[in-house]
Amino acid sequence: MGVEVTGDGVTAHTPDPADRDTGDTRVRFDSSFIHEAYAKVPDLGEGRRWYDLPYRALDAIRRRYWKYLPQRSRERLINWINYLIQFHSHDVNLAWSSEDPSHTLTVPEDDHVHAPGVWVVEFFPPSRIMRLSDAIEKHSWDRGRLLVGLDDGNQAMLERSRSGGSWSWWTMAQIVSPDAPYRFGNDKVEVLPPEFHAVELKAMQVGAGLTAVVAYFHVRQSAIDALDAVWHRKHEPTLVREKRRLPHALDRMWSGFRATQLQRRKVHDAARAWLAERCPGAFAAHREPQPLIDLLLLDHYDPTEDNQSSEELSNALRALGIIESGFRQISKQAPGLLFEEVNEELCPDLHGKRTYTLWGQVARVIAGLHRIEPNEVEPARSVAHALHHRMAGFFLLLSITDLLLMQRQQYGRLRDQAHEQHRRFKGRYIDQLRSTFLTFSLDITSIQRDLVSLYDRRVYGEVEFEAIYPRWLSDDGREKRVSINGDLRKRQAELCDDLVAIDKDYRDILSTVASLGASGDAYRVGRLAIWLALLSVVVSAVTLLATDVDSNSAMAKLVNWLLN
Repeated sequence: MGVEVTGDGVTAHTPDPADRDTGDTRVRFDSSFIHEAYAKVPDLGEGRRWYDLPYRALDAIRRRYWKYLPQRSRERLINWINYLIQFHSHDVNLAWSSEDPSHTLTVPEDDHVHAPGVWVVEFFPPSRIMRLSDAIEKHSWDRGRLLVGLDDGNQAMLERSRSGGSWSWWTMAQIVSPDAPYRFGNDKVEVLPPEFHAVELKAMQVGAGLTAVVAYFHVRQSAIDALDAVWHRKHEPTLVREKRRLPHALDRMWSGFRATQLQRRKVHDAARAWLAERCPGAFAAHREPQPLIDLLLLDHYDPTEDNQSSEELSNALRALGIIESGFRQISKQAPGLLFEEVNEELCPDLHGKRTYTLWGQVARVIAGLHRIEPNEVEPARSVAHALHHRMAGFFLLLSITDLLLMQRQQYGRLRDQAHEQHRRFKGRYIDQLRSTFLTFSLDITSIQRDLVSLYDRRVYGEVEFEAIYPRWLSDDGREKRVSINGDLRKRQAELCDDLVAIDKDYRDILSTVASLGASGDAYRVGRLAIWLALLSVVVSAVTLLATDVDSNSAMAKLVNWLLN
């Protein structure tokens, strides 16, 4: 076990990587591995390694002069000591036996993971709709439609849909890389990120004022194989060095978690960055990650069965970013699949904000999805293509909640910055207020009306998901089922009501502040005008006197002297 110096100068035992929260209470620890590892590695400061001598010197200063040091020097001393501690912890991790299941990531050799598809959703409210029109024009997404004889281009479809007189959704663009294994009828060829060989963009209209773009990324087989290879790799302890942070020692288990999640996140980052560059909407405007859903399919393990996975498999799933919690989120219209939101605390390296997963067993999902013709070479890709058409309505409903939460977050920032920004009245603040009202007020009122229209129509064939809480998680000891779609609609209605009320209060307050600022500014300008008028009268009087009196008089000489 490592040591760490706390703020009061006391040296305490730190939670060794063996003591980390693994998300699985069934992990069993064997003390023999601990004794064996520490028998091979001398205690910190007692060996002849490069960090032992500096540690002994710093520790001696801490023990003898701690109470005489100022607070800032104490903090620096603690940081230096903790910096050296991580190198000792890394040596202990290297000496730790790889046979210890609590320190080593074990993945079933006969099971493999497939991640054939990623969906990213971006929104275009009234304040951002011109960005979508510019993207259509800039990237020539109408060209393919005209070549295959489609009468309506994307611009015309967009204008009609936002006026309530056209389709509720349409395929906006299909982009393929030059070396893609297949082509579409009206596709456009361009170089894509190396993780993908095709992207399909689907426009979905919510009411009259909100347009969503759902981007379906076809993941290359090389990227799928890379994730599976990292997942199965034998990971060794690592010392992670991040900017402006102390190095961090990771054992074999946590090294496997980090490497696998970073590999999965690489595909997520590429998809989000491509859409933000090509089609920037509300999330890109605020530099926030767009809602993302990806598909993970396993060869053997079926999570929909009522059996509990082993501790080794539970850790293997956590490496992928999947946490088997006590309840399941399933849909009768998508049998064999579980829906899960990425847990940012238990999977920190995935950076899973607004990130969701659909996962299950390949054969089980194919058997449950009717009218699907599986590809014998790539069956997982057949599932992704089928879900692209079936799940679009649910993806849209899910992402609207994220849009409203982001809007509330932006309102919070405006509120916190309002005092510093508007405590002094300036003309340019009027432009800022006008931009704020046009962006937020117009968007929120429009979204609220559009959601009512969406709930009434349900034109997208929305798949219904429900959360199943087991008996031991429910209050009454019985299995409980809750509609996820119903909860999403209820939460969205509450968020809209809150945002409309917040927007009204914010607008009234800042409008009053702007009005008072304008009044105060007008008062200051009036006072300045009075002083200028008085000065003008004095100058005129002096000039008059200078012209009326004898040039040789004392008054004339004084006036001439003042003027000259």
